[in-house]
Amino acid sequence: QDRADWLALSAGLAFSLSNVLLRRLQHLSESLRVFVSVAGVVLVAGVWLLLAGLDFPAVGLGVWGAAALLGGVGVVLAGLTVVYGVSRMPVHRSAIIMLFELVAGAVSSQWLTDEVVTPMEWLGGALIVLGAYFAARGAAETGIKET
Repeated sequence: QDRADWLALSAGLAFSLSNVLLRRLQHLSESLRVFVSVAGVVLVAGVWLLLAGLDFPAVGLGVWGAAALLGGVGVVLAGLTVVYGVSRMPVHRSAIIMLFELVAGAVSSQWLTDEVVTPMEWLGGALIVLGAYFAARGAAETGIKET
């Protein structure tokens, strides 16, 4: 396996772990949970950069400023919306929505980079969509209240 596969695997594991932790830390304030989530992203990214032995890119100050602004505002806003949403949804619903990000990521990477989506990836996306269907159908049949 190559580095991209390990990045994908570690991202998936970290994503799953963060969703579990967001549920377990519901006694904390939303702002503290967002901080923990963002700090975890920075920590994992920093460790990965150190272990991979990658050099920082040689770019101008404007690029660093834009990256800091995107990281400081964009990542915090994304974290806040995830914490807000996950805290107010049933577990089965939020799990399917989180998995659907994989489908959205695959489709957007194909659109934006002309990457070829393999039949195995299409199958994986179809299984995620099928899982969402079964989860919604099961909730309707068992009378689980959607909040």
